[in-house]
Amino acid sequence: MSKIISVRVPDDIKREMDKFRDVVNWSEEIRKFIIKRIKELKEPKETETVVNPLLGNTSKEVIRSL
Repeated sequence: MSKIISVRVPDDIKREMDKFRDVVNWSEEIRKFIIKRIKELKEPKETETVVNPLLGNTSKEVIRSL
């Protein structure tokens, strides 16, 4: 099941978007961006739990020390 969200953009941006409505499916573009962004935001959390067996610390701690 899907949910509907609304996005408010300035009038000038909407006019620009309208110029390309035959070329760009804006709903699909925004949907893809949201999915990609969520994956990017989840990535660091997944790597934080990786423990370096030699140093005994997480990858997040290693990165901070650089």
